[in-house]
Amino acid sequence: MLLGFVKFGAEGNINDSYEKEYLYFSPLRSFRSCKKDQFGRYDPREGNHRIKQGKKFTVIIDGVEVPFHEIFDNFHVQYQEYQDPIPFNICSLYNLDSDKLGVSFDVDERMFCESPKALIIYNCHKFFQTLDKSLEEMEVAFSRRSVEYYEHNHFDGDLTLFHKDAFFKYQKEYRILLSTSGAESLKVPLPGLKDISIVVDSVQIPRLKFRQE
Repeated sequence: MLLGFVKFGAEGNINDSYEKEYLYFSPLRSFRSCKKDQFGRYDPREGNHRIKQGKKFTVIIDGVEVPFHEIFDNFHVQYQEYQDPIPFNICSLYNLDSDKLGVSFDVDERMFCESPKALIIYNCHKFFQTLDKSLEEMEVAFSRRSVEYYEHNHFDGDLTLFHKDAFFKYQKEYRILLSTSGAESLKVPLPGLKDISIVVDSVQIPRLKFRQE
């Protein structure tokens, strides 16, 4: 049961988004990085559109074939394809869902360690109506749905921009993509956002409980 969405972020950014009623979309390319951080902001596989697993890999050096798979035990190779530069702008939200009302939420602490504030959107229907209308007025094509997580060491085949490595599964991401050049950030107006959302300290999220009246 989908109860709402959460946008985690810095206090200044979240408060500004709430007060001025907009949603911030970052360039998707800014999240593809080999840099590792414990909070999952960067992903070296972000934007991959194909992964192929292999057991054989041969390098030709000065006309001499060097079969790596015969040299090393349990050899494994992985081939990845992605678009460079990566277009699109992205807004990532956290899915607040539960099998039943009146229960606390089990949220991984990595979601709020670097994001002290959270914008909770509790009227999803109105949110989608407003967002879609704004994007249509801006004449920006878009797509949105929950992210599908995969095991990168085993997956073999085509990927979409709604796929992410299973390492990030704790993020429970709902992804909104804008078909842009991805060259700069965008602010999409959400008039009436204050009527369908609240701002809280991120650490309060696990203690939230929803009820139906």
